[in-house]
Amino acid sequence: MGAKVDAGAEIVVPNRPEHNKLTTGEWLGIGTAAASISTMIATVVNLFKK
Repeated sequence: MGAKVDAGAEIVVPNRPEHNKLTTGEWLGIGTAAASISTMIATVVNLFKK
């Protein structure tokens, strides 16, 4: 990579993009959804056991 840089040129290096971390509310929503799905699966399994 033999890019030529002239005297007085400005080299701009962009910032790294921020990683979008999940908020507490989003984690709570994921946990609630997982608990609901687990409960539904357990209920269906118990219905078919009888």
